[in-house]
Amino acid sequence: MSDKRKSRRVPDASKEESTIIADYNARYRAAAEGPQLAIERSVCGTDYGVTSFTTAPQAERLIHQLGLRATHRVLDIGTGCGWPGLHLSLRTGCGMVGSDLPLAGLRSAGKRAIEEGISSRVGLVQSSARHLPFRARSFDAIVHADVGTLRPRARRR
Repeated sequence: MSDKRKSRRVPDASKEESTIIADYNARYRAAAEGPQLAIERSVCGTDYGVTSFTTAPQAERLIHQLGLRATHRVLDIGTGCGWPGLHLSLRTGCGMVGSDLPLAGLRSAGKRAIEEGISSRVGLVQSSARHLPFRARSFDAIVHADVGTLRPRARRR
C-alpha cells in the first residue's frame, strides 16, 4: 500500500500545513533513493534520507551545547526522517520524541530507530508544531532543525 493511500488528513492542519504534508511525503520518498542519498552523504555527512541542512558536525555540537545525557528527554519538532533527534538519542542514550506532520518521514524515522536499536527510547507523534500534545516541562531540550526553511513560498496579493 502506498503512503498516498495510507495518509490521512490531520484534523487540525491548516491549508498551508496540508500542502506541506503532501509535498514532504513526496520529498521523503525521493530522499531515500540513490542520487538524493549520495548528495546527503556528501554534503551533510548523514544517510537518514533527509531534506535538512543540518550537518553531522552541527548535530554533534547540539549534544554539547544542550549538555545531553542519558537521563534527558528531547523533543525534535519537525523531525521528518528523524534527523537530528535520532542521532542525539543514539549518541547520548537520551529519550527522544519526534513530532511532525508527514507520515512518510515519521515512518522512516520509526524504521531507523528500530535499525539503530533505540526504538525503546524513541516516540513519534504526528502533530502540528502549532498544537503540540505535550504538557509544559515534558522535555529537557527541544530541537527544530530547519523547520520552515523549505515551506511553500507565500503568494503575493
